[in-house]
Amino acid sequence: MNQGKRRGLTSYWLSGSCAVLGLILLAACGGASKASSSNSNGNDAANNQALSTGACDQMTKVMISGHMLAGKASTYAFTPNHVIIKAGEFITFSNQSDEVHVLQATPDAALANSAIDRNEDQPVQFPKAGTYTLISQDAKHRGSMQVIVEAANGTTCGISAPATTLTFSGNHVQGQSDPYALTPKTISLNVGQTIALLNKSSQALNFSCKPSAEMTEGNLRVDTNEQQIVQFSKAGQYTCTSTEAPGETVAVNVH
Repeated sequence: MNQGKRRGLTSYWLSGSCAVLGLILLAACGGASKASSSNSNGNDAANNQALSTGACDQMTKVMISGHMLAGKASTYAFTPNHVIIKAGEFITFSNQSDEVHVLQATPDAALANSAIDRNEDQPVQFPKAGTYTLISQDAKHRGSMQVIVEAANGTTCGISAPATTLTFSGNHVQGQSDPYALTPKTISLNVGQTIALLNKSSQALNFSCKPSAEMTEGNLRVDTNEQQIVQFSKAGQYTCTSTEAPGETVAVNVH
């Protein structure tokens, strides 16, 4: 809200300057006024609309909460339940309920990293424009919300599309150590870039890096067929692996 006020004051000052300086500045002042008006209308339509910063939009955040009543099934809710973002941007879902929520969109929104564990904050990217109804995959999770993804390509501040995908594959075999393969073995990134963790193995894996890549408690659970995103915000050399297959490691060099 403060940012919107500052934009409004800037636009007002420019309009006053135009009256003094003459026609030569009218085009510039009109452009600033139009941008401010457009941003205001978007916020009126949905309070959670990402605030435009020019180069990127602030992260939109949605909380998943649950309510338990004696003798009745739990009910779940998304707050807010209506958001507007641009194609390619992320929404962070904060799961404050007592259940794991696997998000499902109608029509298909090509959500890759959509399993939200309990007490987890998970960024989910929406790559395709459209109007989607989002629910939890389990029928007993009754919460639903609408996500409008505009056709214009956008960038979420502080997070980017993954620079590469790190894939776990393989099937658990009783008595066999390190049954999983991890590819690629080396990754080179710039500070602030992200990697996608894709679990194609037969069980959930717990991913961690040394030194810590600032993941929650230094350990990130990636369920089977789930993709999660990890951002590396500091330069350094990291060695990453999973608890279930400690012999499989990847070297991440962040410049």
